Amino acid sequence: MRAFSAIVLVVGLTASVSAGAQDVDRGKGLFEGKGNCLSCHRVDGNGSLFGPDLSAIGAPPRQPAAGAGGRGGQAAPPAAPTAQQFSQKLLDPNASVSVLNRYVRLTMKDGKIVTGKLLNVDTFAVQIFDSSEKLVNVSKTNVRDMTMVSPMPSYRDKLNSQELADVVDYLMSLKGQ
Repeated sequence: MRAFSAIVLVVGLTASVSAGAQDVDRGKGLFEGKGNCLSCHRVDGNGSLFGPDLSAIGAPPRQPAAGAGGRGGQAAPPAAPTAQQFSQKLLDPNASVSVLNRYVRLTMKDGKIVTGKLLNVDTFAVQIFDSSEKLVNVSKTNVRDMTMVSPMPSYRDKLNSQELADVVDYLMSLKGQ
């Protein structure tokens, strides 16, 4: 078992904790319980397909295959996400959204709201993967407004600093297979 001290400082919220196995276990419990994260996310085959699969979220990004457009020099491998980056995602989900995880809120002309993961926009339609995990093709003629937003809630008022640190420890432990 490895232990290290993590200090998380994000927008006025500070937590200093010892990150051991018990914190990862508590974080997993909060992720699956109080946080209700599996209602949108998937980890190791459990949970929803609506949000990003987090099974390997704590691992460094994959490097492109050798010879895939490099300049001949060896670049430093990309770093795994930091505790501060995870904390910011949990506290302010709209601060930065990956292109792969673009979510859209469509306000229809009749006032109905449709949200989902944006798959494609063309001249005539918007294609999304909705919260019911169904492919939806929406005609642009029926759309009054389209806004890019993250459907992920902020956990600023839902988790205290220790709970936030525990969930971050859990996310950092997810390295995939």
